[in-house]
Amino acid sequence: MMLGLEQLTFQMRLAAIVLPVALYFLVLGLLNSRRHPHMLTSRQDFVLLMATLSPLLLVPAMGMLHGPWAVAVAAAVLGGLGTLLLTDHRDGQWVIYNLPQEDAFDVMERCLARLGAKTKTVANGLEFFDKSANAHTDGTCMRLEIRPFPMLRNVSLRLRNADPHFTRRFRDELSRQLAAMEAPTTPMAMGLLIVATAMMMAPLAMIVQKAPELVRLLTDLGH
Repeated sequence: MMLGLEQLTFQMRLAAIVLPVALYFLVLGLLNSRRHPHMLTSRQDFVLLMATLSPLLLVPAMGMLHGPWAVAVAAAVLGGLGTLLLTDHRDGQWVIYNLPQEDAFDVMERCLARLGAKTKTVANGLEFFDKSANAHTDGTCMRLEIRPFPMLRNVSLRLRNADPHFTRRFRDELSRQLAAMEAPTTPMAMGLLIVATAMMMAPLAMIVQKAPELVRLLTDLGH
């Protein structure tokens, strides 16, 4: 019975590592197959990535610990991720999915123009002054960093030297611009969905094969 339990535990650990990665690919595939580009805060994007990678450390740690300690480690990791997601006080940093790289600068320039800013293209972004909100700015030059990541078809944005008032106006205008923009579905998005489906089916199939053994083990434990 111990040998069967060890084999089952290995498969469940493997599933615990593979399934979050599969879900991450699934989310990326869904984001990149939407009709319009989708914007996340940088904190939301970070939590999504950490939720994927945390089982790589959490599962081995729980394998070395037992009982209440294993539960405590799992609760600490989940609580930390939840806290990061719910206490996102940083503003001015976003990640936009399903936005073609060649359209990123045009969208940002159009958005800033609607806010009354005259832009100048610089390395990795745009520099501008907000002439329509002199009461809220001190005349300093602001900068919007634009960093495309073609592999995942997303664009990272960071707004520097902007006050909270302008940051909110920019975020709202950018949301309107993205909602009015249509983005075609790419083969990469479909590929991510296919990979995610395959990764979810493989560990689940291994566990299903051991279903009779799992039932027997649970029955033995119940007696």
